[in-house]
Amino acid sequence: MRLAGPDLRTRIAAWIVPVVIFGEMLALAADGPLLAATAAVAEILAAILVLLLVPPTTSFWRKLAPALILLALAGAWLASGLIGGDPFGRRWVTPDLLRAGVVRYIGGVAILVASATVAWRRDAARVSLDAWIRLVLILLAAGIAMNELDASKVWGYDKGFLAGRFTATMLNANAAGCLFGILAVLGLGRFLTLLPRRLERTPLAVTVAAPVALLAGIGACAITASRTALSATLVALVLVAASDRELRRHARKKMGYAAALLAALAIGVAATLFLVGDAITDRFQTVAVDGLERTRLWAFYGKMALENPLGVGPGGLDDATLHALRSTADASQIWYVHSPHNLVLSLLLAGGWPYLLLMLAATATLAWPAIRLSLAHRQPMTTAVLLSIGVILVCASVDITLDIPAFAALGAFLIALVWSSTVRETAAVTHRGKPQDEVSASRTSTGASAGVPATSPVA
Repeated sequence: MRLAGPDLRTRIAAWIVPVVIFGEMLALAADGPLLAATAAVAEILAAILVLLLVPPTTSFWRKLAPALILLALAGAWLASGLIGGDPFGRRWVTPDLLRAGVVRYIGGVAILVASATVAWRRDAARVSLDAWIRLVLILLAAGIAMNELDASKVWGYDKGFLAGRFTATMLNANAAGCLFGILAVLGLGRFLTLLPRRLERTPLAVTVAAPVALLAGIGACAITASRTALSATLVALVLVAASDRELRRHARKKMGYAAALLAALAIGVAATLFLVGDAITDRFQTVAVDGLERTRLWAFYGKMALENPLGVGPGGLDDATLHALRSTADASQIWYVHSPHNLVLSLLLAGGWPYLLLMLAATATLAWPAIRLSLAHRQPMTTAVLLSIGVILVCASVDITLDIPAFAALGAFLIALVWSSTVRETAAVTHRGKPQDEVSASRTSTGASAGVPATSPVA
């Protein structure tokens, strides 16, 4: 039988970050100077509240220290641009915007720390993920209602050339597609934790929300007509299902049940895509033309990054872009673009090579423990969270996804949950002093029988 869940303070703390990110997504994904600054302040205040509700242990700070040091160095690199007479010889073109960029960065780190703090407590990561799934379903409903009222506007803001595409509560259809793709992947991960493990006491709301999130997420992702988001989502869904060892074991024992389940899921996905087929088919027909334009965009910003190896500063991209225009052809294609549409180029232009390397190192430090345990145990929710992060990274490689404050916060939220929940289990094993292999086998067996794998974020 499953142990009692988190206490009230932990449950409240587990909802705080999802609610903050939900508010950002609702408010145009906090995409804009004023909205971004407001979101950063809310993120910092939310982190303070979480730390007061569930104070972290010394073990937590010790484990998080390597990543925090790297993130602190990256933040210090950005903040040092505020010092007069830059000793590094940087030519950051808009020093008046640096402070806002630094505050945004601090807000993202605050979300990461708050989410990791929550997930360090057993079962709290599961509560956070369940909360996030339900909140995104509410967001989807709000977006559909808004689209029905006026498909050309969101909260009164004109969508421009995106008037024919579903953007939910934001102004960028590709970002919306990424969000709902993540909803589908997390929905499948949570759905798989419910099916073979009948001893888990799961709230009815979660039992209903998981399959709804899967199908609604796929449908919503498709009607945004985001080719990258839909492709990455479908691949992630296949990988989540294929990597679940218990599902495969269950399928071998009850072939008819498994076949019926998979057939139902396949029919549901196919029907959903069929209903919105025209919207996405038309977009895929323009891949070659759009790909050429995107290649030109990357070439322009890649050259700009080479000319500014230490970056142009956070908030300085628009001004630097206007100064870098060399021809009328450049001006006609680039003047309205506010992002290089590539994560690596975005990091390079924001802070140069030092910033890029520090951010990559911090991300690897956080992601590797979860990846290692996911490869070893193949638990669906851990895999789903990691692949959701993968969907974000794929979308950010060709679009503006992680340049939008709400999505940067979402990425920090997901990676913090999966890092904290996996590292916490490793720390507990070390503390008990038992052999790693013996304890891992025991923990996996016990977790599965109780309904929740201990190496999964649902633990």
